[in-house]
Amino acid sequence: MYEGKTFAKRQGKHSTTLSKEELSSLKSKIKAIDFFGLKDKYDKEITDMPSCFIFVKLDGKEKKIMDRVGAPKELKSFEKMIDTMIITDRLVKIEE
Repeated sequence: MYEGKTFAKRQGKHSTTLSKEELSSLKSKIKAIDFFGLKDKYDKEITDMPSCFIFVKLDGKEKKIMDRVGAPKELKSFEKMIDTMIITDRLVKIEE
């Protein structure tokens, strides 16, 4: 699932289906960066920064991270990986 808001590449709610290989790559990255050990929020008192929210549910665990500024490079790399896999021509808009 993907939801783009103000200034996002795509606006609104969208979905896509990933291949087993893509899902395996995401799971490996989640474990490699210790996603569940990261902070819940990376933020500073700056009002004009884009925000990225990532929600992961894996192996009975759930975590949501809000990233505006100051996230570690491993999280930024994971965000780019998601963008590359998800924001493609396969992304289908969900009617609300």
